[in-house]
Amino acid sequence: MWKRGGSEKEIALEDWKRVVDESEKAELEKIEMFGGDALLRPDVLFPLIDYATNRGVACDLTTNGILLNEELSRQTVLAGPEVVYLSIDGVGEIHDSIRGVHGAFNKALSALRNLKSEKEAISSTSGKPEIVINTTISRRNVREMESLLELVEKERPDVWALECVGQISDTSVRASAVDGILPDPYFVAQDQSNCLSKEEAKFLKGWIEEKRKIVRPKGMVFNTENVDALSVEQISSGLVPWRKCYVCRTTVLVDPSGSVLCCPFFSKYSLGNLTTEPLSEIWGNSKHRLFIRAQAERKIAICEECILTVQRNPNMMGALAKRYSQYWKRRKYKTKQSLSSEKGHLSKQPC
Repeated sequence: MWKRGGSEKEIALEDWKRVVDESEKAELEKIEMFGGDALLRPDVLFPLIDYATNRGVACDLTTNGILLNEELSRQTVLAGPEVVYLSIDGVGEIHDSIRGVHGAFNKALSALRNLKSEKEAISSTSGKPEIVINTTISRRNVREMESLLELVEKERPDVWALECVGQISDTSVRASAVDGILPDPYFVAQDQSNCLSKEEAKFLKGWIEEKRKIVRPKGMVFNTENVDALSVEQISSGLVPWRKCYVCRTTVLVDPSGSVLCCPFFSKYSLGNLTTEPLSEIWGNSKHRLFIRAQAERKIAICEECILTVQRNPNMMGALAKRYSQYWKRRKYKTKQSLSSEKGHLSKQPC
């Protein structure tokens, strides 16, 4: 992330509150706090989650867990996010080597336990936050799935979600300029591909099918839909099914300077800035329409290698299934409240 070379000053909490206000006006359903790692800025993160949830805009948090000690776990639960996504890609040194940080696994595991403990102590009746372990599968950890399964069944998060690694080639980057601006994706192919071989992809598919037959611990969901959506050939080649992108149509990305982006892989393609313009004038403007048209006409080559097409771009049936799940979760918790003496009031009902 730091190699993108952005020099803009990060906007302050009051500016971020204006972003939330604009989100509420636009009837956006959810804000996801991510980075980098949003826990690098607890001074902004927790007041912002509280501000958003009190205005009926749900929040999710994505973290690698390195900073999530007992105190920050408590603040996280008290702030009231709907979901906390915690990345764990292997057990012990496997996770550390993938993350490039010695001790990262122990910190992530400690973060999971801290979150579970604080959730039970503070908000057990509300069911929030839902704790999701995200595992990105690459050739570096595909043979470690059994160890990961043992870990999650022992630690019992609410959901264990699997997805395949994504990476984009330099060739595709150079063939994806929109209005003269090239993308700068997070994950660019290195000397050695992180994609699975065909043999490894077949192993993964077979392993998932086998584990589906096993009854999970009560209350834990085993989510493999992002892997199920891909064939062996697609997993091994890194190419994904091309289709109309809803990320650039329905997901408003706001960078640390307040600029609105329509694709996370185009950090220099800004549609406008929420500190100076309302979202209603930015979203759907001429630059936005130009980008959508280029994507629809298949002029953005990286779309065929973009894993977000699978992860955050569901087809109609996938979107309906997600809506159905959210509906029943609201029904389950609609009469329940959790009392927080730290805040001094009853926590807000889930949106």
